[in-house]
Amino acid sequence: GLLGSKRGRAMSEVGKMEMDAATLLRKEIDRAVTAGQEGISPACLASIKGLVRADPVHAPKVALETLLLHLKASHSQERLGALEIADVLFQRSHPFRLGFVRQMDSVLILATGHSREQPLPPPAKYARKLRQEFCKVITRWNDAFGAKHKS
Repeated sequence: GLLGSKRGRAMSEVGKMEMDAATLLRKEIDRAVTAGQEGISPACLASIKGLVRADPVHAPKVALETLLLHLKASHSQERLGALEIADVLFQRSHPFRLGFVRQMDSVLILATGHSREQPLPPPAKYARKLRQEFCKVITRWNDAFGAKHKS
């Protein structure tokens, strides 16, 4: 993983002294979704979740803005990583959920490519996986939170 558990905590503390928490959160998300690995490393996810948990007022908004930028990336693997992190935060943060639901129309197009003007970017393997994963997470979110977040 990117950060070992004890080492990761120490690195996060040093990072917080060097930069504010919002910048650190953006950097962690950027690193996670551009690592080129299959899936987001558990250590990186833990770091992101910890940063959001530490500042439940501002961090969900920063995470949402950063993830929306990555959902617009010109590479489907990066979009898939952003969706994976969004899924984790959606299940854990009410403020993140509220913000994400407000952006759902845009996210729908960015994650499915069902718009002639905005097809999914290559590679095709990750574009297919992104579309499939989006359908799975939307179903899971609807089952868990649908009644609470009707538009």
